Amino acid sequence: MDETNDSVKWQQHLSLLRNQYVHLHTANSELQQKYAIATASRQGSGFIERLLATIASLYAQKQYSDLTIKLVNNELPAHKFVLSARSDFWSESSLANISVLDWSYLDGDAGSILLKWIYTSTVEKENLTLELMKAASNFQLKELVEQCETYLIGTVSLRDCVALYTAAEELGAEKLRDYCSSLISTHWDDLTGDDFKEMPGPLLYELLKTKSEFPLHSAR
Repeated sequence: MDETNDSVKWQQHLSLLRNQYVHLHTANSELQQKYAIATASRQGSGFIERLLATIASLYAQKQYSDLTIKLVNNELPAHKFVLSARSDFWSESSLANISVLDWSYLDGDAGSILLKWIYTSTVEKENLTLELMKAASNFQLKELVEQCETYLIGTVSLRDCVALYTAAEELGAEKLRDYCSSLISTHWDDLTGDDFKEMPGPLLYELLKTKSEFPLHSAR
């Protein structure tokens, strides 16, 4: 009985620490952004600050728009120079003869959330999902990938650590992968074969080799 109570207390304590971690990360990101703007303002007589504010104000606006983003349920106007400035994925030459970008394959609201971040550098912490991280990785938005990665580290649980480990390996998100790996190691005896059924065979075998002395006989 005492062991059960201790386990519950540790789980509650871990949950509290995770929430504090996510809160501090969010606050730190906001402070870094404000500091960057403030520094740019002092160094450039406010020009860079006004430029960033102007770009943010262009989100979802038709003014100066020369591009349309097709999402799952709607379309949003966009600006080629903003996308080109954000990532080499959208080079000037690659967008030269394009008037529509099809993002309708992105899950849920990931497309609109990603586009808003491109313009404003802001995203609600609850929107830092694995789907958003995958989209950001595909578009070479390293800063957004890192934001998602840090948030997911603070929210990962035993229930989804295997799935997140698989995704992190595919995306090259080393911090998230290593954290999930440590969680899997800690709770190795609590996991069953069903927890690994969606993991690609080669990746599963490599994982089993690192966690067990007898990899071919480890999945229960």
